[in-house]
Amino acid sequence: MTHTPETTPRDTTRTTTADARTARGFALALPPIAYAAAALAILQTVLGIVLVGGGWGVITVHTVVAVLLLLSLIVATIAAGVLGAQVKNWGVFAHALTMAVLALVQYALGEMGARWVHVVLGVVLLLGIVSLATLARKRVRAA
Repeated sequence: MTHTPETTPRDTTRTTTADARTARGFALALPPIAYAAAALAILQTVLGIVLVGGGWGVITVHTVVAVLLLLSLIVATIAAGVLGAQVKNWGVFAHALTMAVLALVQYALGEMGARWVHVVLGVVLLLGIVSLATLARKRVRAA
């Protein structure tokens, strides 16, 4: 007499571990948004170098690009939060949030006229935003 094990129907409503760690939806927009922020940060650096060299004619463009950069970092932070919730890894979100907060501080320093602190923080932001773009690409691809 052969005994066959009882089988139970598989519950398809529950998410498996592999499904829970897959980036989908708005999280997939994180790399292009982060690359746009990196491009804006590079443009800001070039404009900042022109300003430090005495080219005050680009101050309005520098200000407008700063606002666009801040907005792109806010959207990147939201996308990183969605990604963090999907893959249960909040590192990219923390990095994006830090860059957005530093960009807000950077904007305030520029408006206050704290020139050299603004320049130093600008260099730090450039490095952090470019690393955010590469980190976002790696995390979304790995998810």
